[in-house]
Amino acid sequence: SLGIRFGQEPLSSVTYRHSIILGSSVDIIKVDLKDSRISITPVVAKNFPNRPEPFETMVARENPVAAINGNFFSPDTFKPIGDIVIDGKLVYFGGLGTAMAITSDNKIEFIKVEPNRRINWKGYKAVISCGPQLIENGKIIPDAAAQGFKDPGLFAPRNRSAVGITKDDYLLLVIVHSPIYFKDLARIMKELGCADAMNLDGGSSSGLYYKGEYMREPRTLL
Repeated sequence: SLGIRFGQEPLSSVTYRHSIILGSSVDIIKVDLKDSRISITPVVAKNFPNRPEPFETMVARENPVAAINGNFFSPDTFKPIGDIVIDGKLVYFGGLGTAMAITSDNKIEFIKVEPNRRINWKGYKAVISCGPQLIENGKIIPDAAAQGFKDPGLFAPRNRSAVGITKDDYLLLVIVHSPIYFKDLARIMKELGCADAMNLDGGSSSGLYYKGEYMREPRTLL
């Protein structure tokens, strides 16, 4: 999962709203990346990568201001698909998808990872990989198949989760409660003003937490 932490109690740097966008029910958490107190980090299971952990117990353990579910994982091994970096250290090599890479001063880049390619993540405090990338430099980009995703289950309409960055340096954590396709999710993120955005794991894995409340609880272990 992806958590948002603070060095001290925030004022208005993290906000939540619910909206109907392009006909879909959408929950949006908006994070002001210009607030230096904000820390964005992936969170892994307590016994990672050997055993999964419920989203709720991860949230209780880490006590973030906000959290959203993270990258894809194998249903057989529960191991994630894609690289994960926490506190500047590579904790898991997945070599797949698109990486959201975050510096210590909250600058965010979306980096496409060639299959099985090892990337030197030096200079990034946190990395979480998933995909497909939905928006690049303000434009909706080719679909999941064009980015190498093949699992048929990903292409059916389903509830979806996403992260995106706006032109004015806000990070958006987004859950769509309506069953939609990737192209619909891309349009929603574009409508929300994202310059760059990527898909996260969705369906029964979708989870969103904000200041003590669950806007959506996953039905699978993370």
